[in-house]
Amino acid sequence: MAELFFTTADFVVAGQPQPGIPFLLDKEMIPLSPINGYLEYVCIESGRTRSQNTWKTYAYGLYHFVQWLDTFGYDWEKATVRDIANYRNAMQQNPNVHGRDYQISTINGRLTIILQFYKWTFTEGLIDHIPFSMRTVRVNRSDTFLKHVDASGGTMEVSDMHLRQYKRDYDFLLEPQVVAILEILKRREQLEVAIMLESGMRREEMIDLTVNQIPDPSIYRSHKKAPITVIGKGRKQRTVFISKTTLNELHKYIVWERPALLKKYKHKNATTTDKLWLTRTGTELKKGTFNNIMRAVSKVTRIRANPHIFRHTFAYNYYHRTKDLARLQKLLGHSSPTTTAKYVHTVDADVELGEELLFDHFNKMFFQTIAGYGEADG
Repeated sequence: MAELFFTTADFVVAGQPQPGIPFLLDKEMIPLSPINGYLEYVCIESGRTRSQNTWKTYAYGLYHFVQWLDTFGYDWEKATVRDIANYRNAMQQNPNVHGRDYQISTINGRLTIILQFYKWTFTEGLIDHIPFSMRTVRVNRSDTFLKHVDASGGTMEVSDMHLRQYKRDYDFLLEPQVVAILEILKRREQLEVAIMLESGMRREEMIDLTVNQIPDPSIYRSHKKAPITVIGKGRKQRTVFISKTTLNELHKYIVWERPALLKKYKHKNATTTDKLWLTRTGTELKKGTFNNIMRAVSKVTRIRANPHIFRHTFAYNYYHRTKDLARLQKLLGHSSPTTTAKYVHTVDADVELGEELLFDHFNKMFFQTIAGYGEADG
């Protein structure tokens, strides 16, 4: 069976360390050259994939596919359309390693990675055909924000292999849903969700916050909001904003709650950490821990509380209070306005309330559900 590894800082390209580059070795510990060549293209040559999380997504997608091929003795170079379909069907019919059903979006995402890999190998002259059947479909872009710059002629190529995904009626949380989620969370968890709702931070950006990134509340005493500089995809910096009240609540956490948690961390690790979020056992908050909390919340409330929906909820509320798509793109850290437009849901709004009232909207919910929210320090 093939195994997946990642480079360390000892791996140097053109004099620059390149840690985190994925590569596959077969059971004899021999590199799988074509697949590794594609992964190097994705991670080093392509200018579109600078995030290590994206690299991991590509790597695990191909790794899972190669593992499946190895199980049945198939060769990736000789894979047929039927082989790819069997792989897709296997994901539909069998649970993942965590015992849960695969989401359609996960299956389609892996199929897209495999398709891109085969397109690359075809372009490089490594194979003479792509084992995907493609067809041209007409796309109605009449209600999109970017219809005036669409140069596709209203058509696009799609794979017959991909599963059909039905568009949800909405992909953001309504106020009663936000309240229901916050009500069953512990205080630190409430603050984590609150800043994602107010700022549009990605889950990883929120988890990776350090104490030094949180500004001094006294500087913004007369302001409605305060800036936080975050490190996003591709190590790109951008500035997001949280309300002054939420900033004050974060300061309370830093001053009154975090020191005891930091003491536990130091006892366990014989060192310190500047990470903002520490759990009750004195460990740094991890992505898996936060995901498990949200999964439990979803089960109890029967509300889809995956971390990304908080970002969608911010985008929905921001746009329908400002109608400023360009600024929303900047706040979300998107390189393309097309991506931002997908976050905005075109429903009628009676009035444009303005950016500052966005914080009033969330603060109202937080006052109702987060104990002591907005109260002066004792």
